[in-house]
Amino acid sequence: MRTYLSVLLLFIIACTPAGNQKAAVVESATEQSFANSSQPVVSNQEEPEDTNYVRHIEFGEYKLTAKLTGAGKNSLNVSVQKGDSVYPSYIRECSGQRLATCFVSDLNSNDFIEFNVATANTIVSSGATGSLYSYEIKKNGVIRETLLPAMTDAMKKGYRGNEQWIVEENQKVLRRKFKLYLITDADCCPTGGERSCFYTMDADGNLLFKSTESLERVGGQMK
Repeated sequence: MRTYLSVLLLFIIACTPAGNQKAAVVESATEQSFANSSQPVVSNQEEPEDTNYVRHIEFGEYKLTAKLTGAGKNSLNVSVQKGDSVYPSYIRECSGQRLATCFVSDLNSNDFIEFNVATANTIVSSGATGSLYSYEIKKNGVIRETLLPAMTDAMKKGYRGNEQWIVEENQKVLRRKFKLYLITDADCCPTGGERSCFYTMDADGNLLFKSTESLERVGGQMK
């Protein structure tokens, strides 16, 4: 009888694919440990972050994280780390917005980099606008916020958000480029042309309006 059982066991092992043996053992051990454990099982795999509300950007030794936090995602939390040093976070009110993009610049050539956080309205509709928050990192770890000057009525004519932000390094100029909408245009389909607004930064780190360039559709009426 013992000889028969030994032969049967050898036959079962020989018919089991070698690649499946380890998986079967691991699966059984995992199921057993779960069954015998009184603690909840926590997955080590983190859920992907929603980039509408969290963005990360690295530049040299610096790492910046921008988060929209709070019950209504109404606070912008900016934290910066340089090497092993973590700077105090900068928090400001930022309701009704989502994160659009983050980028780095040194517009005034003072060797203190600026981390720029661009946002857009959470509700996409006519009149939706974008904002830009610029954070200059000083040597002592102080985060200095600079706000973009408000758009004039002439600059906003035909504007419905969805701008692109371009740093023109040679000229140390920040370009805000967006499509123009005619009154009759749907939000998906701008036909009024294009406009760019240009900004510079002074020695104190203040963003200043410089000029605009527009290529508008002739004869079109824009809001």
